[in-house]
Amino acid sequence: MNAVWIDDLVLRRAEHLVRSPASITREGMRYEQIEGAVLRVRTGGRGPHTIVFVPDPPNVIEHYDRLFDLLAPHLRIVCLELPGFGLSFPRGRFDPSFSNGIATLARALDHLGTGPCVLALSCVAGLLSLALARDRPDLVSKIVLVQTPSWPEEIAWSRRVDSGNLLGRPIVGQLLMAFGRRRVATGWYKAATPDRETAGRFDAVAQERFDHGAGYCLASAFQAIRREPVPDFGVLPQDALVLWGMADRTHRRTDKRSPLRCFPGARVIELEGVGHFPDLERPEWFRDRLLEFLGMS
Repeated sequence: MNAVWIDDLVLRRAEHLVRSPASITREGMRYEQIEGAVLRVRTGGRGPHTIVFVPDPPNVIEHYDRLFDLLAPHLRIVCLELPGFGLSFPRGRFDPSFSNGIATLARALDHLGTGPCVLALSCVAGLLSLALARDRPDLVSKIVLVQTPSWPEEIAWSRRVDSGNLLGRPIVGQLLMAFGRRRVATGWYKAATPDRETAGRFDAVAQERFDHGAGYCLASAFQAIRREPVPDFGVLPQDALVLWGMADRTHRRTDKRSPLRCFPGARVIELEGVGHFPDLERPEWFRDRLLEFLGMS
C-alpha cells in the first residue's frame, strides 16, 4: 500500500508558503522552479569550487548559517531542501522514491549551473550523491559523505531508529508525521546529538520552521527506500572524504567503513564527542577538513 497521498494533502495545504516572506529568511535565499518541484535554495560565497549541501531532515537551510559564514570566503555554496522537507514542495504528486530524488537533485544542479561540484550530503541523502556520481559524473567532482554508510547499512539503520515499525507502516506512518512531526523531531535530536544543549539548539531552529509550515515527510521516505532494490553504485572514480560523528547513538552499530566499497581510497575520519551532524556541530573543524580535502589549506 502506498499512502503518499496523505503527504500530498499536507504539502498542498502548505504550498502557499512559497509566496510568504517568512519563507525567505536569509541573504541569498530564494525559490527555484524546476521540473517536478519548487525548491527553496540559498547560495553564497565565491571560490574555485562549488560545494552543495542538502539538509538532513528535520534540519533546514537555516541550520547552515555558520557554515555559510565560514566557507563564503573560500567557496561558492549551494544549500537546497528537497521536496517534502523544509519549505520545498513537489509540483504535482509527491514522489519520495530514490530515483526521483536522484532526478530532482540532477535537475537542480543543472538549473543552477553548479557542475562539476563537491557534494556534501548526509545520511540517506548521501546515497543520492553516490548515484549522481555514477550517473552524472559531469556534475560531481568530489564527494564528502557525512554519516552515510552503504545502502544495506542505511536500511538497517532506518529499521533500528523505527524499531516499532510505525514509520514503516503506510497510513500510520504518514499520520504520525502529519500530526506528530514536532515530537518526532525533538526525540530525534535527543537521540542523534551528544548532549541536551546541542539537541535543544538544533530543535529550536527546526521548530521555528515548523511554525511556518516546514515539511517532514519521513514516513514516506522510509517506506520508499525500503521498497527499493539494492542499487549497484560500483567503484566510483571521484575522490571522497567520509566523516562520522561517533556520539550519534542511532549509528552506534553501523559499519563506518562500509562506504569504502565505493571509494576504496577514501579517508575516513571518526570524530569523538560529536553526533549525527559533524559538519554543523563543529563547523570550524569541518571547514578545515574540507579545505584540506580540496587542497586549499
